[in-house]
Amino acid sequence: MKRAMKLAMKLAMKRAMKLAMKQPIALACRTRLIPRTRGAALLIALVVLAGLMLATVGLVRSIDAGNLLAGNLAFKRASLNAADVGAEEAIAWLSDRTDTTVIHQDVASAGYYASSTGEWDMTGNRDGANWSRVDWDDNQCNQSYKGRSAKCIGASPATAAGNSGNEAHYVIHRMCSAAGAVDAPGNDCQAFRPASGPVSVYYRITVRVAGPRNTRSHTETVVRF
Repeated sequence: MKRAMKLAMKLAMKRAMKLAMKQPIALACRTRLIPRTRGAALLIALVVLAGLMLATVGLVRSIDAGNLLAGNLAFKRASLNAADVGAEEAIAWLSDRTDTTVIHQDVASAGYYASSTGEWDMTGNRDGANWSRVDWDDNQCNQSYKGRSAKCIGASPATAAGNSGNEAHYVIHRMCSAAGAVDAPGNDCQAFRPASGPVSVYYRITVRVAGPRNTRSHTETVVRF
């Protein structure tokens, strides 16, 4: 009896194992969904690259502007030095003639004028027929003002200031209302009149310098002799 039961159990277990092996085993697999970035990293990289390019362009422009400004300041300084040379020449011209009667009359070829009346536009930047102007460029006080200037006077010959390429012209005005002697009747001169000693008359020296890169400088110096 026992042997029969054991045999039956073995047969039942074999049948169960065969049936289990014939049926498919379902495995549960977990799949993790990876989110799609849709090119976000590429877009951020492009934005950063564009920012870097703009910053580089700004830096280059800033450096160029700095170099240009430094160059302009150097040319301006050189033109002012040339103006000093022109003023010194004008003072030397006056110093050689203050004790003569030459200064009583105009010497247009040297840029000297024995009187200073009216309204003067020494730089040529003002418009209007009531202004007196200087013919700095030997073009009749600029063609645009021709016939509309109260007076157009000539300047001194050009003076080269070193090797900088600057040329200086000057005009000397004696601060008197008319030509002639300082003590002539009706001649009102701006002068220093001490209690004793000679009278010292004031002179206005205007210098215009033309240089490289269309540099233009105007200076005025007042002296008395």
